[in-house]
Amino acid sequence: MLRGPKQNQLSSDDENIPETKIQRRVRMLEFYATVKDTELKEIINSQNCCSTIDVSCQKLDDSNM
Repeated sequence: MLRGPKQNQLSSDDENIPETKIQRRVRMLEFYATVKDTELKEIINSQNCCSTIDVSCQKLDDSNM
């Protein structure tokens, strides 16, 4: 049985992506990484020093965990 490439492997289509499209994807990844980092810092700063921090985005608090 033939299988396609794993998610983190390049396929032949990936090798033909124009440089501008790659640069755009890199900028998007940088942007979202920065946004998520900022959100995580805000969550951490708003917590009690003994609180459990929910990073699963399920909006859990200390009583749920």
